Amino acid sequence: MSAVNLWVIIYSDFRKGLTQDGIASVFEEGKTLASHHLKDSAKPEEYTKLNLIEPLFKILKAEVTGREIIFTGMKMTNVPLIML
Repeated sequence: MSAVNLWVIIYSDFRKGLTQDGIASVFEEGKTLASHHLKDSAKPEEYTKLNLIEPLFKILKAEVTGREIIFTGMKMTNVPLIML
């Protein structure tokens, strides 16, 4: 399966965890994800990390080690982590 297909699945699964109001607020109005936008009780940062960031890193064959990301599938290593 291609990386693009995997991204579509990750994006779709991420959206499934949001309420209809959450989808409209975040994706159509550009608002910041908040707890009340989620179907299940969770912190928005943790939800995003588990359901968007970590799966995306898996596609990129990247590993988070502290404040660095190591791309094991590429020649680049020890790229500073900008935001997590």
